[in-house]
Amino acid sequence: MEKGILREKYRGAVRRVFLAVFFFAAMFLLSACGNAGSGVPEDSSDMAEAEEPGLAVLLVTDSKIAEDSIEDRTRNGIENFLKKHPSCTLEEIVETDARKAVPRASGYDAAVFVGASFSGIGEAAGEQRDSRFIVIDTTVADAEGEVLSLPNVCTVTFRAEEEGFLAGVGAALSPEADRVTADLDREDPDGALLLGFADGLDYAAGTYGTENTGLEIGDVKSDGDGITIRDAQDQIITQIRREPQGIVCEELEKVYAGTFRGQDLIVGVREGCIDYVSEDGKHLLTADALRKLKLTKDMIISEEPYGKIT
Repeated sequence: MEKGILREKYRGAVRRVFLAVFFFAAMFLLSACGNAGSGVPEDSSDMAEAEEPGLAVLLVTDSKIAEDSIEDRTRNGIENFLKKHPSCTLEEIVETDARKAVPRASGYDAAVFVGASFSGIGEAAGEQRDSRFIVIDTTVADAEGEVLSLPNVCTVTFRAEEEGFLAGVGAALSPEADRVTADLDREDPDGALLLGFADGLDYAAGTYGTENTGLEIGDVKSDGDGITIRDAQDQIITQIRREPQGIVCEELEKVYAGTFRGQDLIVGVREGCIDYVSEDGKHLLTADALRKLKLTKDMIISEEPYGKIT
Protein backbone atom coordinates (compact mmCIF):
# COMPACT_ATOMS: atom_id res chain seq x y z
CA MET A 1 0.00 0.00 0.00
CA GLU A 2 2.71 2.44 0.93
CA LYS A 3 4.74 1.32 -2.07
CA GLY A 4 1.79 2.07 -4.40
CA ILE A 5 1.37 5.53 -2.96
CA LEU A 6 5.07 6.29 -3.35
CA ARG A 7 5.01 4.95 -6.88
CA GLU A 8 2.06 7.24 -7.79
CA LYS A 9 3.81 10.25 -6.24
CA TYR A 10 6.95 9.46 -8.21
CA ARG A 11 4.99 9.13 -11.44
CA GLY A 12 3.25 12.49 -10.81
CA ALA A 13 6.52 14.28 -10.19
CA VAL A 14 8.04 12.83 -13.38
CA ARG A 15 4.92 13.86 -15.34
CA ARG A 16 5.15 17.44 -14.04
CA VAL A 17 8.84 17.70 -14.93
CA PHE A 18 8.15 16.29 -18.44
CA LEU A 19 5.29 18.76 -19.04
CA ALA A 20 7.43 21.70 -17.91
CA VAL A 21 10.29 20.68 -20.19
CA PHE A 22 7.86 20.18 -23.10
CA PHE A 23 6.27 23.59 -22.49
CA PHE A 24 9.58 25.51 -22.56
CA ALA A 25 10.78 23.58 -25.60
CA ALA A 26 7.59 24.38 -27.46
CA MET A 27 7.85 28.07 -26.59
CA PHE A 28 11.44 28.16 -27.83
CA LEU A 29 10.50 26.50 -31.14
CA LEU A 30 7.53 28.82 -31.67
CA SER A 31 9.73 31.85 -31.01
CA ALA A 32 12.40 30.62 -33.42
CA CYS A 33 9.85 29.85 -36.13
CA GLY A 34 8.20 33.22 -35.66
CA ASN A 35 11.49 35.07 -36.24
CA ALA A 36 12.41 32.87 -39.18
CA GLY A 37 9.01 33.25 -40.80
CA SER A 38 8.82 37.01 -40.43
CA GLY A 39 12.26 37.72 -41.83
CA VAL A 40 12.55 40.75 -39.51
CA PRO A 41 16.05 41.26 -38.04
CA GLU A 42 16.46 41.75 -34.31
CA ASP A 43 17.06 45.48 -34.88
CA SER A 44 14.30 46.38 -37.32
CA SER A 45 15.25 50.06 -37.11
CA ASP A 46 18.43 49.30 -39.10
CA MET A 47 16.36 47.86 -41.94
CA ALA A 48 13.93 50.79 -41.79
CA GLU A 49 16.87 53.16 -42.18
CA ALA A 50 18.31 51.11 -45.02
CA GLU A 51 14.98 51.01 -46.86
CA GLU A 52 14.07 54.69 -46.41
CA PRO A 53 12.88 56.24 -49.67
CA GLY A 54 15.42 58.51 -51.34
CA LEU A 55 14.88 61.87 -52.99
CA ALA A 56 16.32 62.66 -56.39
CA VAL A 57 17.66 66.22 -56.12
CA LEU A 58 18.75 68.38 -59.06
CA LEU A 59 20.96 71.47 -58.76
CA VAL A 60 20.66 73.93 -61.66
CA THR A 61 23.07 76.84 -62.20
CA ASP A 62 23.62 79.09 -65.18
CA SER A 63 27.41 78.68 -65.16
CA LYS A 64 30.12 76.44 -63.78
CA ILE A 65 30.16 76.63 -60.00
CA ALA A 66 33.00 78.76 -58.68
CA GLU A 67 34.60 77.97 -55.34
CA ASP A 68 33.06 79.84 -52.39
CA SER A 69 30.28 81.32 -54.53
CA ILE A 70 26.60 81.38 -53.61
CA GLU A 71 26.15 78.39 -55.91
CA ASP A 72 28.91 76.55 -54.07
CA ARG A 73 27.37 77.33 -50.70
CA THR A 74 23.98 76.19 -51.98
CA ARG A 75 25.55 72.88 -52.99
CA ASN A 76 27.06 72.63 -49.49
CA GLY A 77 23.53 72.89 -48.07
CA ILE A 78 22.34 70.06 -50.32
CA GLU A 79 25.34 67.94 -49.33
CA ASN A 80 24.55 68.51 -45.65
CA PHE A 81 21.07 67.14 -46.35
CA LEU A 82 22.54 64.12 -48.19
CA LYS A 83 24.74 63.30 -45.20
CA LYS A 84 21.60 62.85 -43.11
CA HIS A 85 19.84 60.84 -45.84
CA PRO A 86 22.40 58.76 -47.76
CA SER A 87 19.70 57.13 -49.90
CA CYS A 88 19.05 60.51 -51.57
CA THR A 89 20.98 61.54 -54.68
CA LEU A 90 22.22 64.76 -56.29
CA GLU A 91 22.80 65.63 -59.92
CA GLU A 92 24.08 68.96 -61.21
CA ILE A 93 23.52 70.66 -64.55
CA VAL A 94 24.46 73.97 -66.12
CA GLU A 95 21.65 75.54 -68.12
CA THR A 96 22.02 79.01 -69.57
CA ASP A 97 18.55 79.05 -71.14
CA ALA A 98 15.98 79.48 -68.38
CA ARG A 99 13.22 78.26 -70.72
CA LYS A 100 14.87 74.85 -70.90
CA ALA A 101 15.70 74.61 -67.21
CA VAL A 102 12.30 73.57 -65.85
CA PRO A 103 11.69 70.68 -68.31
CA ARG A 104 15.09 69.28 -67.36
CA ALA A 105 13.86 69.08 -63.77
CA SER A 106 11.14 66.59 -64.73
CA GLY A 107 11.47 63.32 -62.85
CA TYR A 108 13.31 64.83 -59.88
CA ASP A 109 11.67 65.16 -56.48
CA ALA A 110 13.29 68.52 -55.80
CA ALA A 111 15.06 70.97 -58.10
CA VAL A 112 17.25 73.73 -56.66
CA PHE A 113 17.86 76.74 -58.93
CA VAL A 114 20.40 79.45 -58.08
CA GLY A 115 20.52 82.96 -59.51
CA ALA A 116 18.46 85.80 -60.91
CA SER A 117 18.68 84.36 -64.43
CA PHE A 118 15.97 81.87 -63.40
CA SER A 119 13.42 84.47 -62.34
CA GLY A 120 11.34 83.80 -65.46
CA ILE A 121 10.63 80.12 -64.74
CA GLY A 122 7.43 80.83 -62.83
CA GLU A 123 4.81 79.72 -65.34
CA ALA A 124 6.68 76.56 -66.38
CA ALA A 125 7.38 75.57 -62.76
CA GLY A 126 3.73 76.13 -61.85
CA GLU A 127 2.65 73.71 -64.59
CA GLN A 128 5.11 71.02 -63.46
CA ARG A 129 3.33 70.24 -60.19
CA ASP A 130 5.00 66.85 -59.62
CA SER A 131 8.32 68.58 -58.86
CA ARG A 132 9.24 70.80 -55.93
CA PHE A 133 11.34 73.86 -56.74
CA ILE A 134 13.66 75.74 -54.39
CA VAL A 135 14.84 78.95 -56.05
CA ILE A 136 17.73 80.83 -54.44
CA ASP A 137 18.37 84.58 -54.75
CA THR A 138 15.33 85.51 -56.81
CA THR A 139 11.56 85.37 -56.92
CA VAL A 140 9.84 83.82 -59.94
CA ALA A 141 7.65 85.63 -62.43
CA ASP A 142 5.52 85.08 -65.50
CA ALA A 143 6.34 86.19 -69.05
CA GLU A 144 5.21 89.74 -68.24
CA GLY A 145 7.45 89.95 -65.19
CA GLU A 146 4.61 89.61 -62.69
CA VAL A 147 5.85 87.88 -59.53
CA LEU A 148 4.12 84.55 -58.89
CA SER A 149 3.57 82.69 -55.62
CA LEU A 150 3.15 78.98 -56.38
CA PRO A 151 2.30 75.96 -54.18
CA ASN A 152 5.27 73.93 -55.44
CA VAL A 153 7.89 76.72 -55.46
CA CYS A 154 9.84 78.11 -52.50
CA THR A 155 11.85 81.22 -53.33
CA VAL A 156 14.60 82.56 -51.07
CA THR A 157 15.76 86.18 -51.31
CA PHE A 158 18.02 88.14 -48.99
CA ARG A 159 17.55 91.43 -47.14
CA ALA A 160 19.76 93.82 -49.07
CA GLU A 161 19.53 96.44 -46.31
CA GLU A 162 21.18 94.01 -43.85
CA GLU A 163 23.93 93.15 -46.32
CA GLY A 164 24.61 96.85 -46.76
CA PHE A 165 24.40 97.57 -43.03
CA LEU A 166 27.00 94.93 -42.11
CA ALA A 167 29.23 96.16 -44.94
CA GLY A 168 28.97 99.74 -43.66
CA VAL A 169 29.92 98.73 -40.13
CA GLY A 170 32.73 96.49 -41.43
CA ALA A 171 34.14 99.27 -43.60
CA ALA A 172 33.98 101.78 -40.73
CA LEU A 173 35.81 99.34 -38.45
CA SER A 174 38.57 98.89 -41.06
CA PRO A 175 40.55 102.16 -41.12
CA GLU A 176 42.70 100.70 -43.90
CA ALA A 177 39.66 100.24 -46.13
CA ASP A 178 40.14 102.00 -49.45
CA ARG A 179 37.03 101.00 -51.38
CA VAL A 180 33.93 98.85 -51.20
CA THR A 181 32.46 96.97 -54.15
CA ALA A 182 29.17 95.12 -54.39
CA ASP A 183 29.16 92.13 -56.71
CA LEU A 184 25.56 90.98 -56.70
CA ASP A 185 23.44 88.44 -58.54
CA ARG A 186 20.55 90.89 -58.66
CA GLU A 187 20.03 94.63 -58.98
CA ASP A 188 19.32 97.08 -56.15
CA PRO A 189 16.34 98.89 -57.67
CA ASP A 190 15.02 100.44 -54.46
CA GLY A 191 18.47 101.39 -53.19
CA ALA A 192 18.07 99.25 -50.05
CA LEU A 193 21.67 98.04 -50.16
CA LEU A 194 23.11 101.56 -50.52
CA LEU A 195 20.86 102.94 -47.79
CA GLY A 196 21.81 100.06 -45.51
CA PHE A 197 25.49 100.80 -46.12
CA ALA A 198 25.05 104.47 -45.17
CA ASP A 199 23.12 103.42 -42.05
CA GLY A 200 25.97 101.04 -41.14
CA LEU A 201 28.56 103.82 -41.37
CA ASP A 202 26.41 106.05 -39.16
CA TYR A 203 25.73 103.26 -36.66
CA ALA A 204 29.44 102.47 -36.30
CA ALA A 205 30.21 106.15 -35.76
CA GLY A 206 27.53 106.52 -33.10
CA THR A 207 28.13 103.18 -31.35
CA TYR A 208 31.83 102.46 -31.75
CA GLY A 209 33.18 105.99 -32.24
CA THR A 210 34.51 105.40 -35.75
CA GLU A 211 35.01 108.19 -38.22
CA ASN A 212 32.70 108.33 -41.18
CA THR A 213 35.36 107.89 -43.82
CA GLY A 214 33.14 108.91 -46.70
CA LEU A 215 33.41 105.46 -48.24
CA GLU A 216 30.75 104.58 -50.76
CA ILE A 217 29.72 101.36 -52.46
CA GLY A 218 30.94 101.54 -56.02
CA ASP A 219 31.06 99.31 -59.07
CA VAL A 220 27.77 97.52 -58.38
CA LYS A 221 27.77 94.55 -60.72
CA SER A 222 25.33 91.79 -61.54
CA ASP A 223 27.67 88.88 -62.09
CA GLY A 224 29.15 88.19 -58.68
CA ASP A 225 28.34 87.42 -55.06
CA GLY A 226 28.31 89.60 -51.98
CA ILE A 227 29.98 92.85 -50.88
CA THR A 228 33.76 93.11 -50.71
CA ILE A 229 35.76 95.57 -48.60
CA ARG A 230 39.28 96.11 -49.99
CA ASP A 231 42.38 98.03 -48.96
CA ALA A 232 44.56 100.23 -51.15
CA GLN A 233 46.57 97.19 -52.24
CA ASP A 234 43.35 95.52 -53.45
CA GLN A 235 43.56 92.95 -50.65
CA ILE A 236 40.22 91.71 -49.32
CA ILE A 237 39.62 92.91 -45.76
CA THR A 238 36.38 90.99 -45.49
CA GLN A 239 33.24 90.11 -47.44
CA ILE A 240 29.56 90.20 -46.57
CA ARG A 241 28.01 87.08 -48.07
CA ARG A 242 24.68 85.41 -48.60
CA GLU A 243 24.68 82.03 -46.87
CA PRO A 244 21.86 79.83 -48.23
CA GLN A 245 23.11 76.43 -47.05
CA GLY A 246 21.01 76.24 -43.88
CA ILE A 247 17.74 77.26 -45.51
CA VAL A 248 18.33 74.91 -48.48
CA CYS A 249 18.90 71.95 -46.15
CA GLU A 250 15.79 72.89 -44.17
CA GLU A 251 13.56 73.08 -47.26
CA LEU A 252 14.85 69.73 -48.57
CA GLU A 253 14.00 68.20 -45.19
CA LYS A 254 10.44 69.42 -45.73
CA VAL A 255 10.32 67.80 -49.17
CA TYR A 256 11.60 64.58 -47.61
CA ALA A 257 9.02 64.69 -44.81
CA GLY A 258 6.17 65.61 -47.15
CA THR A 259 5.59 68.99 -45.46
CA PHE A 260 7.00 71.22 -48.20
CA ARG A 261 4.83 74.14 -49.29
CA GLY A 262 5.30 77.02 -51.66
CA GLN A 263 6.33 80.31 -50.08
CA ASP A 264 8.45 83.39 -50.71
CA LEU A 265 11.05 83.63 -47.96
CA ILE A 266 13.03 86.80 -47.25
CA VAL A 267 16.00 86.00 -45.02
CA GLY A 268 18.89 87.81 -43.42
CA VAL A 269 21.20 87.92 -40.43
CA ARG A 270 18.59 86.62 -37.99
CA GLU A 271 18.15 83.43 -40.01
CA GLY A 272 21.91 82.92 -40.40
CA CYS A 273 21.67 83.71 -44.12
CA ILE A 274 23.79 86.88 -44.21
CA ASP A 275 27.18 87.00 -42.54
CA TYR A 276 30.70 88.43 -42.76
CA VAL A 277 33.76 86.32 -43.52
CA SER A 278 35.61 85.57 -40.29
CA GLU A 279 37.43 82.30 -41.01
CA ASP A 280 41.15 82.37 -40.27
CA GLY A 281 43.20 83.20 -43.33
CA LYS A 282 40.25 84.65 -45.27
CA HIS A 283 40.06 88.18 -43.83
CA LEU A 284 42.20 91.04 -42.54
CA LEU A 285 39.92 92.25 -39.75
CA THR A 286 41.44 93.02 -36.36
CA ALA A 287 40.30 91.17 -33.26
CA ASP A 288 38.55 94.34 -32.09
CA ALA A 289 36.71 94.70 -35.40
CA LEU A 290 35.59 91.07 -35.24
CA ARG A 291 34.29 91.59 -31.70
CA LYS A 292 32.31 94.69 -32.71
CA LEU A 293 30.89 93.03 -35.82
CA LYS A 294 29.71 90.18 -33.60
CA LEU A 295 28.01 92.73 -31.31
CA THR A 296 26.39 94.28 -34.39
CA LYS A 297 25.06 90.91 -35.52
CA ASP A 298 23.68 90.21 -32.06
CA MET A 299 21.89 93.55 -32.15
CA ILE A 300 20.28 92.74 -35.52
CA ILE A 301 19.27 89.27 -34.28
CA SER A 302 17.62 90.73 -31.19
CA GLU A 303 13.95 91.54 -31.02
CA GLU A 304 14.42 94.95 -32.64
CA PRO A 305 13.61 94.88 -36.37
CA TYR A 306 16.07 96.40 -38.80
CA GLY A 307 13.98 99.53 -39.14
CA LYS A 308 14.73 100.46 -35.51
CA ILE A 309 18.50 99.99 -35.72
CA THR A 310 19.36 103.60 -36.51
